[in-house]
Amino acid sequence: MRRVFYLLILFQFSLAQYGQIIADHSVVDLYADIPQQWIDSVKTMWLSYAGESHSGAVRGGLWTLGNMDATYAVSIVDEGIPEAYTDQHLRASRATWGDINNDSGWIYNYGENDWFTSELAITRTKAGITYCNTNNLTISAFGFGWCWDTWIATSDQFQDYLDATQQYIDYCHDSINTQVFFTTGTVDTYFGETGYLKHLGYEQIRNYVRSDPARVLFDYADILCYDNGSETPNTTTWEEYTYPVITTANVEPATTGHISPVGALRLAKAMWWMLARIAGWDGNIGGEDTTPPSVPSGLTLNSASETSINISWNASTDNVGVTGYRVYRNGSLLGSTSSSTLTYTDNIVSGYNTYTYSVSAQDAAGNESAQSTGLAVSNCPPDLTPTLIVTPNISHGVTTFDVIVRITELNIINTGGTITVNIPKDTKWDLDGSFSQSLTVLSGFPLNNDAWTYASDATNHIFTTSASIPAGSY
Repeated sequence: MRRVFYLLILFQFSLAQYGQIIADHSVVDLYADIPQQWIDSVKTMWLSYAGESHSGAVRGGLWTLGNMDATYAVSIVDEGIPEAYTDQHLRASRATWGDINNDSGWIYNYGENDWFTSELAITRTKAGITYCNTNNLTISAFGFGWCWDTWIATSDQFQDYLDATQQYIDYCHDSINTQVFFTTGTVDTYFGETGYLKHLGYEQIRNYVRSDPARVLFDYADILCYDNGSETPNTTTWEEYTYPVITTANVEPATTGHISPVGALRLAKAMWWMLARIAGWDGNIGGEDTTPPSVPSGLTLNSASETSINISWNASTDNVGVTGYRVYRNGSLLGSTSSSTLTYTDNIVSGYNTYTYSVSAQDAAGNESAQSTGLAVSNCPPDLTPTLIVTPNISHGVTTFDVIVRITELNIINTGGTITVNIPKDTKWDLDGSFSQSLTVLSGFPLNNDAWTYASDATNHIFTTSASIPAGSY
């Protein structure tokens, strides 16, 4: 018995986290929880909320939300050819290809007679879906925007809507990448018996959708019957029946699609949530991204001194986005950088030591990549400009001599100093003419030096030049 109870708990948790896609008042504020990867996915979609004047509230709300926060950018097309595919913003319109009166052409006014009241309407709607799909204008999400249709008030009429919409879903199921979703209708200006009958019809739609977890619902009516921050619907009464109606804040002033900007914004937020769910988001706020970034590559030493070492690396990639990097020294975390900073300076080195550095990448979900291949670095000793010690091998009477150079420092950075050649003065001979040098390679290492200068003292002819050997030569 204990085992059965345990399994039931797991099943209920799964439904709560990965439940059916029903966009009602409870999801309005959840638009802000959509992970960036699913926001980006929505920006590849085309939403056609086909309808008459009331459908404008959804598009108007989407436009307002996009202006408030560019994260939810949208492009609205209300005439002509719909916008082609892009990944820069959501495309929203009410466009259909054809209607009950036209077998072709872009239509921006779709009523109940076009969606569900006759076989011709259903045939034309299917043909329009096919046209879009075969002409690189696939509709990602397709739903019907109800208007003031007081004559639609019986259970049979609402069932006609359900049957037609289900046909479109079945039509797209196998070969057309269009998600057809169910909708509820308007709740403004409906009172008395008409309002109650509409409420019963919307409940019929909700019950039908809930009977199959694969069905999707945009509950327009429910969203507008709640105010922001409230979990209590606005209601009215007809005879002994109480039913929900639109709130004052959501209807006045009626400036967009017959409702207020506040109501339109609520619709837009719920629409973003629904589209993200359609795109593939499971609705889980935390832990949905379990893929770590790629391992940083190209770890390189830029400079080293007695007191600091600077390294850099190449950027990592991630399925959502890299948020930063962690720098490790000898296996222990040393520090971190932002995603745009691909260099790090270690200012806590001392003496002459060797350190091994590695770097990992992180994303917003806290996933961390493996550490990069380690880079061993030695910091320089104190003398940054070592003297190059010269022992000349002089042959009297000739114009050339050999210079033996002993470098006393490690070649971590450019090793520089002065080469001094002392030629003892001799009473048997003296220097005559100019001095030239052809020393450019030192035991296979490149030697860069300036022109030689000459001086003398009581005992020596003194030749000097400033010279250096590039870092990494030995």
